This record gives sequence, C-alpha cells and structure tokens, in this order.
Amino acid sequence: MTADGNEMRLIYRMPVGFGAGSGPRQNQFGHRHDLSDNPDMTTYAVRFETEEAALAGLLPEPFSLDGEPVVTIEVQYISNIGWLAGRGYNTVGIRFPAAYNGADGPVRGSFLSVLFENMADPIISGREELGFNKLYAEIADPVETDGMMVIQTGWGGTPFLELQFATDFQEGKPPHGGEAGAAGLLHYKYVPRTGDWGEADAAYATLTPLGVPNYKLLSSKIGDARAAFSPGPWETFPTLHHIIDKLAALPVLAWRPGSIVKSVGSKDLRDQQRLK
Repeated sequence: MTADGNEMRLIYRMPVGFGAGSGPRQNQFGHRHDLSDNPDMTTYAVRFETEEAALAGLLPEPFSLDGEPVVTIEVQYISNIGWLAGRGYNTVGIRFPAAYNGADGPVRGSFLSVLFENMADPIISGREELGFNKLYAEIADPVETDGMMVIQTGWGGTPFLELQFATDFQEGKPPHGGEAGAAGLLHYKYVPRTGDWGEADAAYATLTPLGVPNYKLLSSKIGDARAAFSPGPWETFPTLHHIIDKLAALPVLAWRPGSIVKSVGSKDLRDQQRLK
C-alpha cells in the first residue's frame, strides 16, 4: 500500500513474460526498499563557468538556460546499495541551471544533460522508468598522483574525461551550481518509435523533486578542482563522440570551488514526475 492507502502497482520492464522484476523501486516481493541506512556515497564535484550560447546548445526544446552558466561535473561512488544486495556502481553526471517552459509555466532546476554509469542495471531502469539521460562508461576509482587526486572516465579503454582534485581540501559547504529557486533535477525523456524512424514513442520532460528524507551528511570539503575532456575520432568513441565533442567545446571562463561530500541514504525516486 502507498502512503495514501492505495494499492501499489508493480513496475514491469522488458522482458515482461517473466513477470515484474526487482529493481530500484521494488524488491523481489514487489515492496519498496528500506533506504534508511543505504547507500553509502562519496561525491566528487568540479564546477566551471562557461559561455551561455555554448551551453544553450545542449538543451532540447522547450528548455532554456536559467541562472548562471555554471557546469557541474559530479562523480559518485555508490556502495552498499540495498536493491543490488549490497553491491555498488559509479556515476558521472553533467548538469547546469535550466528551466522547462511547459504548459503550467516554467519549472526551474538543474538539467542533467548526461549521466554516465558503469553498470547496465541502473542504466536500463533509469532510462525506461525515470527518463534519465543515462549511458555506459568506464569510471575508475580515484588515484593519487603528483599531489593530486585523479579520476578518469572512458570508453573502450580510452579516457575521455579526467578530473583533478587537490589533496588539501578543507571543511566547507559545497557552493551551488548557479541554480536559484530550483524545484529539482530536470531531464528529457525520449524513446524512438519502432518502424517509424525519426518519430518518438515518448518525448517529454521529467523532474526529480528536491529532498531525500533519509539523507545523512557525513562530511563536506571544498578546494581546488579541475576537469578536462579529451575528444577523439569516431573510431575511438563510435557511440559517444558527438557528446564528448560538444562537452569538450564548452569554454572554461573560470573555475568554481570543487567539493568532496560523503553521505548515507537515498530515495527510490518513486516521486519522479512527468511535466506537462
């Protein structure tokens, strides 16, 4: 039963012939997961100011830039995940302030332009059920070298993104990414229509509302951090080259403080909304 007393409907995804499978929003019995003490997360973030025109080119209609043109690159190392029976995975998300200009007026938030993950299961469920722009990538663990903490993200054994963090981070609250009055995290769900190539089965915006009831902040540090994209030819990144090229072309006008945050707790994202 849900909080309002209604019966909870099972979530199905392909292949439906085997029944409703477990995932982030339902366990093997069709019930919600207990997220009071999981997962454990360490989030590394790099922020930089860029040109408005370049950033606006990454937005689908009817989105528009809203706030400072600040790009936030976040790497999350997620472990002790209940719905994966204690396993974990890593993510790299790239977001910036935007507004969705829909039928009910603008919804302001942070647009998640792409979210790379190194495990198929959360990619499939996140794309189909939530509308997250998820893709696969190899996300290495942090490595300390030459007085810096380095994190690399790549595909097919070739890195296309490197983040560098100074090792002298100090306690402090992470700066915002340029958003003001944000309602949450914005996405654009698009699913092509089989046989009618070029047309969509689904094409609409979704919103992840702010707020994680079980969230516990363990530590927060800020310091100097940088990021660099390394574009390659189509032969090197055959399915990602168009994304990497556009991210690499964003001018870096100024670096904002980076952050490293450790936390516990999450939500199952059953509060995800489809925007009109």
